[in-house]
Amino acid sequence: MTIERIISNPQFLKKILNIPNECDMLIDKTSKINSLTSHIFIINLVIKEKHTQYNQSIFIKYSNSYENRFQNKLCQNEIVFYNNVKKINSGINVIPYCFYADGNDRETLLVLKNISNSFYTITETEITEHLVMQCVSSLAYFHSAFWNNANIISFKAGIKFTRLTDIDQIGIHDFISQNSHFLTKSAIKIINKSVDITKYLLNEINIRKKTINNMTLINGDAHIYNFMFSKDIHSAPIIIDFQFAEPGLGCLDLAHLTRKIPPQMLTYEFCHNIVHVYYQSLLKFGIKIIHFLNVIMTIKVYICNGLKSYMAKYNT
Repeated sequence: MTIERIISNPQFLKKILNIPNECDMLIDKTSKINSLTSHIFIINLVIKEKHTQYNQSIFIKYSNSYENRFQNKLCQNEIVFYNNVKKINSGINVIPYCFYADGNDRETLLVLKNISNSFYTITETEITEHLVMQCVSSLAYFHSAFWNNANIISFKAGIKFTRLTDIDQIGIHDFISQNSHFLTKSAIKIINKSVDITKYLLNEINIRKKTINNMTLINGDAHIYNFMFSKDIHSAPIIIDFQFAEPGLGCLDLAHLTRKIPPQMLTYEFCHNIVHVYYQSLLKFGIKIIHFLNVIMTIKVYICNGLKSYMAKYNT
């Protein structure tokens, strides 16, 4: 269902938003957001009941394989993620609320609550240790909701990263080539670093999948620009963009969180604090498993000893 068909089909919107048929619904404004991975729209609605009127805003992602097969695979993976979350644990408040998620190899449609009026993304100059640690806490809360849950192994992702050849096959390099006129050199370095981070932990992930040892659902691309921060300082950051979501180790998301943080911030003490806050947050959210030390050591060794060489390699 294309965006044009959605706009021209108020009954469909009423159904997925649980708006009674007797209510009047008007599309107040539609705006498009530039994206390399899908068609993104924000639709503002005005709903009128008998004596009241209220506004509702939705965030729509649409893709189809005719335009770009790789982009459609990414969106298809996000559809799978939201549908699995609804089945396993629908009460997660650090991800956007999903009204509708459906798709196939030809096209996908995702309808989320638009949170941009209450939450915002930050720029590089706004990154602080306090905000990073808020992201770490949100990740711990998200991971704790699926920790060692046997149901996550049935998560059938549209894209599975099991070997480097698989990463090549889904078109990372083709994606870079096709979009080179949009991507900066820095962006290309970040994409390549993402592949390296994924490769680093694949073996450990595959071993743990056999026993569900400290496995959880992960975002898979949890850099700091995939968090939205509340204008209300008491609310936790929201994690967005789950195109690369899959079962994995929580420390993979921690590694990705460091990807776009300014190099001068990535001291040993800073990275150690990331691990400490993550561990303490998991304890707070009820994850008290002695084998968790294995996870801590994995990410501690990786971030504190390995990241400096990555920064030297990719920031020259």
